[in-house]
Amino acid sequence: MDPDRAWVLSRLVGAPPRLRGAVLRAWDDAAGETVAARCAAAAVRLLRRAETLATRRPEAFDLLAADALLTMACEHVAEVASDDLAEFARSIGPGGGLSGDERPARSPAHRSA
Repeated sequence: MDPDRAWVLSRLVGAPPRLRGAVLRAWDDAAGETVAARCAAAAVRLLRRAETLATRRPEAFDLLAADALLTMACEHVAEVASDDLAEFARSIGPGGGLSGDERPARSPAHRSA
């Protein structure tokens, strides 16, 4: 098994199956140079999809999965390069990946778990 996907799976132990599925589908459809960047990219896609449903109620599991993925992105950076967490958070915050390009800025943690 891919070690990056295994890391994500390890964070989903005990999660409801539907949430786990939403996170994994988003992960599988995303790209990124690091676990953190890929998690953030997956979250951005889910949030953008929810935004396009402005006239309808977004799927709750998409929003929960986006939250979980952003949490995992920050957790991964904290694990591999904790000094870079603030920089990474800025890169996906206002003016960063969540409000700009589809893919967030590259994670300062340039290595995978």
